[in-house]
Amino acid sequence: MLLLFHNLGPRYFVWDKTAAIDYVAPGRGTVSAEFRLSEELVGRIKHEAAAGKAVRPEFDVVVSDAAGAVVARVHKQIYVRLKPRHRTS
Repeated sequence: MLLLFHNLGPRYFVWDKTAAIDYVAPGRGTVSAEFRLSEELVGRIKHEAAAGKAVRPEFDVVVSDAAGAVVARVHKQIYVRLKPRHRTS
């Protein structure tokens, strides 16, 4: 959510909507996840939100341990909406 918030900027409401975590194995030691957000996706979200409608993009992230073994899978839905004073219609 924070990554998307920083990429969209202050003209948008950006909130966590839902999340589901599938724990695959115990997370012993250091775990990590890699979050990627393309410019194309950010542009698509801005386009869809331009009229003031809510956009609910979904993201899947894998959490892995230091050896690369999957520890968990996370599915998130984010709520995005252009703030009223910035709407085009």
